[in-house]
Amino acid sequence: MRSKLAGARWGWTFRAAVAYGLACLAVGCRSGPDLVGTWQGAPQTLQTVQQVTKGQANSVVEGFVNAAVQGLANNFLGVRIRFKSDGTAYYSGNTDALGLPPESDGPWYVLKREKDALIVRLGTTGHPLQARIVFRDRNKFTLIREDAPETPLVFTRAKD
Repeated sequence: MRSKLAGARWGWTFRAAVAYGLACLAVGCRSGPDLVGTWQGAPQTLQTVQQVTKGQANSVVEGFVNAAVQGLANNFLGVRIRFKSDGTAYYSGNTDALGLPPESDGPWYVLKREKDALIVRLGTTGHPLQARIVFRDRNKFTLIREDAPETPLVFTRAKD
């Protein structure tokens, strides 16, 4: 009795693996984190704080000042992106941080997928941009615009 049951389990597992493999061949398997969803981001302030203090403050004070300034940037300079599975994205908040018009939308798609990074085309039809998205984990990434690499934005997944 046990051997028939064990054989049935193995058969089911094998069939599931074959079905998954065929599905991957048909539509392509995803690797890495998923970008679809709502993300909240802001410009990073550490370089600006370091330029202003010019090394004159000790590291504890500099860290405190950066945390305070980053908190203000998150609240007042935040940008929100909603990547939809149909290939459209909606941009709100401080869209100027991305070089986009206020409250805009447009197409997005992945140009290249690396281990923990994506090269994406996003923006609006009139203001397209290319960016590198580097995932820190599945709920946090840094967006580096090709045309403005000196101003990275860090995004965290927002609750929908």
